Amino acid sequence: MLDHRCNSQFTLGIVSQKWLEWKFEEKVRQNPTIGYSELSKTIKDEFSINVTVSMCRRAITGILKKLDIGYETQFKRLRDYAQECLNSNPGSTVKIKTTRTVPTSPMVFERIYVCFHAMKMGFLAGCRKFIGLDGCFLKGKLKGEILTAVGKDGNNQMYPIAWAVVEIENNSSWRWFLELLKADLDITNSSEWTLMSDQQKGLSNVIQDLFSGVQHRNCARHVHANWSKRHRGKVLKTHFWQIAKTPNKAQLAENLKALEKIDVAARVDLDKYPMQSWCKAYFKEDVKCDMVDNNLNEAFNKTLLNARSKFIIPMLEDIRVATMKRVEKKKVWVENWRGNYGSLVLKKLNESILGSVGWEVIFNGVEGYEIKKGTLQFKVNLQLTSCSYRLWQLSGIPCRHGICDIFHKGHQPEDYIHECYSKGLYLKTYEHVIQPLNGEIFWPRIEGEELHAPVPKKMTGRPKKKRKLEETEKNKKKMSEEVSKLSRKGRIMTCQLCKGKGHNKRFCPTLSSQQGESAIRTPVAVRGRGTGRGRGRGRGSARLTDLSQESFVGTSACIE
Repeated sequence: MLDHRCNSQFTLGIVSQKWLEWKFEEKVRQNPTIGYSELSKTIKDEFSINVTVSMCRRAITGILKKLDIGYETQFKRLRDYAQECLNSNPGSTVKIKTTRTVPTSPMVFERIYVCFHAMKMGFLAGCRKFIGLDGCFLKGKLKGEILTAVGKDGNNQMYPIAWAVVEIENNSSWRWFLELLKADLDITNSSEWTLMSDQQKGLSNVIQDLFSGVQHRNCARHVHANWSKRHRGKVLKTHFWQIAKTPNKAQLAENLKALEKIDVAARVDLDKYPMQSWCKAYFKEDVKCDMVDNNLNEAFNKTLLNARSKFIIPMLEDIRVATMKRVEKKKVWVENWRGNYGSLVLKKLNESILGSVGWEVIFNGVEGYEIKKGTLQFKVNLQLTSCSYRLWQLSGIPCRHGICDIFHKGHQPEDYIHECYSKGLYLKTYEHVIQPLNGEIFWPRIEGEELHAPVPKKMTGRPKKKRKLEETEKNKKKMSEEVSKLSRKGRIMTCQLCKGKGHNKRFCPTLSSQQGESAIRTPVAVRGRGTGRGRGRGRGSARLTDLSQESFVGTSACIE
């Protein structure tokens, strides 16, 4: 048997643009925003073949052109897909809204709303009456936005309720989305509910029209982003968040006075944003949710990052599959709970336990307590699970003042956590599951007028793939880059040989005195382009050059 001694080839002529399009069409279909360098690296890792980035760019461009042919057919089968969702998940809601330019023109897709029966029933069974609303842009050929409604489960994590693809985020699209959501959740008494949004224009009027008496919160992070455009600095930022997270009106007044002493203009401008919508002191207690930001929706939008670049049906399928997997994951995860509450709830309780150190407890003999530390004093009632600080009533988790009384009574803090966080309700939340769907060839054929795709909108400028950063986020990113790229200018070098300052080991005077002057005249290898007969060595070949003492001294003086 002969031993093969052939050299390994990492560049093959058979690897052409056509081969790349055939081999990676499905990969690009699943991730249309894949980078050229990323594909080149993937090929190198999987096949040990070097492919240029330009060839990958041509291949991806060719694949995307092929996929564009299927853009129109996606909408022709959209109603079939919607009917398959309804057949597999009875009780779900899938609504498609169409439009016509003129009465005789073809029917064109405009919006679609999806709310699965499992997510609706799970939310009503185990979640609090709190809904976060948000929208995010689509990044593919289909331009528009995804509107989302997200709840909060028993472990203070996001719970997707419904989502919709609309042409634009405005009063009309939000009204259409919220009307369907209100009907699905059978909301009759709006005063029991709390909605949170990101200060979208016009959304406040729509919410007040559809949900009379509802508490509408605005994300404090977006309020701060607008307010801080004129009032910057860490001191003002600290005061803002202290005000936003103050749970009672007495301390809120003190914090506002402290802000006014620092900056009167900042205090006046803060009144432009009604505190009833973003300050804890004005939140209702029966919802058991003290959130001041809309991070739950931001977390859900992050899971849609890749889906937002795909066509309409693959995008809806990615959202459905991700939600279905999440429900299954939570059903398995809850079985690993050591107690009756989730990890995030216990973490918040432990923070209260640590904060309870150093408070003086005064007991009246029945259920009343006074908790004192310095000039602060609060009244606590264990029977009513209430504290004048109000954080216990807002969150449903004992605050540090309540923990003092619970320990004084000899009870366990877990016994005073609100039942909305219990394992029983958490299991009810994820009891219902989304049923799987058949493949495209098994979808029912819906008779009727053919549905056409909307005309793709060509946006000005280069397509943006990354989210627009706020000013505070830009400053954080800039600071991290500055820390990672610290300049060496101004540093005093230290010699590794003699540990002296002002020189390195190459110009160490101790080494020069030991080796003598001959060390200075030692030929030095200078790298450069070969000339004359040395050109055959190629670019970057080394050649030896004798440096005179004068030129060396001048160089050393320049370096020093």
